[in-house]
Amino acid sequence: MTRHHRRWQQGVLAGATVCTVFCSALGAGQDLANLDLEDLLKTDITITSVSNKEESLGRAAAAVTVLTAEEIRHAGVRNIPDALRLVPGLYVAQIDGGGWAVSARGIADRYNNKMLVLRDGRSVYSPLFAGVYWDLQDTVLEDIERIEVIKGPGGTIWGANAVNGVINIVTKKAGDTPGILITAGGGSFEKAHGGLRWGTRAGPGALRVFGQGEAFAPTVDNDGERRDDARRAYRGGFRYDQGSGDDRLMVQGEGFNQPAHTFYRFPAAVAGGYTIEPDHFNSRGGHALIEAHKSLAERNRLGARLYYDRAERTQSFLGSAFDTVDVQAQHDVETDRNALLWGAGFRWWRERNTTSVVANLGDPAHTHRTYNAFLQDELKIVPERFSITAGSKFEWNDFTGTEIQPRVNTVVSLNDRHALWGAVSRAVRTPSQVETTGNFRYLVANPSPLIYGVIHGNTDLRSETLMAYEGGYRGRPTARTSLDVSAYYNHYERLINIDRTVAVTPPPMEKPLPFRNGKPGYVFGGEISGRWNPTRIWTLSSAYSYYQEHLSTDDRFEASYPKHMVRAQSYWEMTPTLGMTDTAFYYSTIHINHADRKFHVDPYWRFDVALNWRPSARWEFLLAGRNLLDPRHPEYGQIIYDEAGQIPRSIYAQVSLKI
Repeated sequence: MTRHHRRWQQGVLAGATVCTVFCSALGAGQDLANLDLEDLLKTDITITSVSNKEESLGRAAAAVTVLTAEEIRHAGVRNIPDALRLVPGLYVAQIDGGGWAVSARGIADRYNNKMLVLRDGRSVYSPLFAGVYWDLQDTVLEDIERIEVIKGPGGTIWGANAVNGVINIVTKKAGDTPGILITAGGGSFEKAHGGLRWGTRAGPGALRVFGQGEAFAPTVDNDGERRDDARRAYRGGFRYDQGSGDDRLMVQGEGFNQPAHTFYRFPAAVAGGYTIEPDHFNSRGGHALIEAHKSLAERNRLGARLYYDRAERTQSFLGSAFDTVDVQAQHDVETDRNALLWGAGFRWWRERNTTSVVANLGDPAHTHRTYNAFLQDELKIVPERFSITAGSKFEWNDFTGTEIQPRVNTVVSLNDRHALWGAVSRAVRTPSQVETTGNFRYLVANPSPLIYGVIHGNTDLRSETLMAYEGGYRGRPTARTSLDVSAYYNHYERLINIDRTVAVTPPPMEKPLPFRNGKPGYVFGGEISGRWNPTRIWTLSSAYSYYQEHLSTDDRFEASYPKHMVRAQSYWEMTPTLGMTDTAFYYSTIHINHADRKFHVDPYWRFDVALNWRPSARWEFLLAGRNLLDPRHPEYGQIIYDEAGQIPRSIYAQVSLKI
C-alpha cells in the first residue's frame, strides 16, 4: 500500500469515527454518569503536586493537568505510560516491549533524567541514571485516584531532577476500595492479565490487599518479524489508611518480580563489528512507606513521610541493586493573608553492581547522601483573587555539593471563571552514577581496523541548571467549555553530554567519549488544550503543543522532541451502561542523537478506541484497539546497545467483577 493510500485510509477512518460519534450523540439523551458540569470540565479538582499541599486546580500557578480515574477507565489503557499519552503536552513513545520515553517540554529519552516521577509522594527514579524504568511502574489501574502532571520545573518543592516536569501518581485510600475486585483479560500484544484486590475494614481504619500478573508479547522489527523482547510482570502489595482530613495515617508496601527478554548489539571483532546477543534479565524489589498527618490547630498542620525502597535489575552487561531510605517532614500554617510551608528531609542510598567487559561503574559499590530543606510563603494580597508565592529548596548532595532552587509565582483570578498565572523558577539536575563513574564500550565505526567508542564518566561534572519563565490562562469561557493555555521559555546551562573531540587512541582502536558539561541553550513553546460538552452525554477534548529548541547538536546525547503534537478525543455515553472513547494522536518528526549515532522517526498518527460496558454495578467489560491505523510503526530509534522495536496494531479485552 502506498503512503498516499495509507494516509487516505487513515483520514477516512478517523473522519468516519468522528461523524459516527457526532450523529449518534445528537440523538441520545442520557446524563453522563450523573456528573455536574464542573466535574465534566475538570475545573474544581483538588491537587497536591504543585505546592505539596491541597489546593484547587483552578488556582494552581503552574501548567498542571489532572488525569482522573474515570478518564483512565474510559480510555481502556492497561499501563501507566499509555495513560500518560492522554495528558496534553506530554510526549510518550514506546521503544520496545518494556521501554518508554516520557518527557515534557523537550529532551526526551528512554532514561529521561529531567522528569521527576512520584507514586503517592515516593520518588521512583533510579539513582543509576536519574531516570525511570517505566516497565516497573505498574499497579492495579483501578486503584489510581488521579495522576497529576506538572509541565515545567518543580524543584522548589520536590528537589533535584524535577527540571522539565513532575508526574505524581496518587492511589485511592483503602476505604474507597471495599470488597473484592477480580480482573482478567488478554489480547494480541498484552497476552494475558489477571488481578485480585480485596478491601475491608481493619480496626479503626481500612485495608486493601492486591496481586496481579501480566504477560506481554514481543514487538516486531522493521521486517515485521517478532523480536525477543517479551516480558512478564508480577506485583503484590497492601495499603492501610486510618483517619481523614488533617489527621490521618497511611501505610503501604509492595513487592514485584519481572522476568523479561531483550537483545543488544555488542561490539565484537567480527564482520559488521557487533553481534546480536539475547538477554534474559530480571527485575525485582519492593518498598514500604508510612505517611502521617496531624492537625496542631485550625489551619496548622504537620506531616511526615518515611520509606524504604529496594530495587534490583540484572542484565548480561550490567547488574545493579539499590537500597534507598528517604525521610521528609513538613509544617504548614495558614492565615487569611499568608500560607507558610516549610520542611526538611534526608535521603540515603547504596548501590552495588556487577560489571562486564562492555560496561562497568568503577567501584563495585557506592553510597550517597542528600540533605534538603525548603521554605515557601504565599502572600494573599487579595484573598481568593490575587496572590504571590515565593520559596526555595536548599539541597546538599555528595556529587556537586550545595544546590539552590528558588521560585516566584503569582495567580490572578479575574473572576470565578478566569485566572492568569505566571512563574519564574530555577531548577537543577545532578549528575548520575553512570555519568560520574560509568564506562561503556560500543562500536563507533567499522573500517579496518575496528574503532570502538568508550563512554567515560567524569567526577568533575557540575549540575545542569534551568531558568524557566512561564505563564498561562485557565478558565471556562462558556458554561460548557474549559480552556487551558500556557507558554514557556527555558534557558539551560551545563547540559551533560558527550565530548566527541578526543582523538582515537592507538590499537586497540578506541575513541574516548567522556561526559562533559556542554554549552548553554534554550527552548521555548506552548500548549493549548480545551474541553467541550456539546451535550450531557458527549465530551470532546483536544490539545496542541508547539516546541522549538536551540541546543547545540554537537552536544546532544538525548533524543529530540516533537515540534508539533496533537491529541483529539471523544467520549460518548451511548447508554447509561455503555460508553465509547476515540482518541487520535499526531507526532511530528523525532530526531535521536546518541554519541555518534543519529536516527529519526517519521511523523505518524496513532488512533485508539475503547468500548466500556457496565451491565450492572458488579460487572464491567472492556474492548480496546490500539494503533489501528498501521499494522506497525516505530515510535523511537535505537540507542547505543538497544534496538528499538516497532509497535504493532493490537486489540485487548477485559472483564471485571466486583463482589
